[in-house]
Amino acid sequence: MIERPYDGLVAAEVDRLGRNVVDCLNTGYKMRDEKKLLVTYGHDGPWELDDPADENRFTMEADLRCADGTPRDPAPEP
Repeated sequence: MIERPYDGLVAAEVDRLGRNVVDCLNTGYKMRDEKKLLVTYGHDGPWELDDPADENRFTMEADLRCADGTPRDPAPEP
């Protein structure tokens, strides 16, 4: 398998980064640790998870959207 480098990850919402809260947070912290960009709709610019305010907002959004346990609506078909 050929490994292809990438600069980051773009998602519609924080909860789209994983299947549950833990997945979302692990993805966010992995991107931070690897110095890759993480961008979601509604956030001004890339997430900066080294900044306590951004980290708190990221955690809150992951928790609010993922923790209710209800299945997400699938992405609409084009």
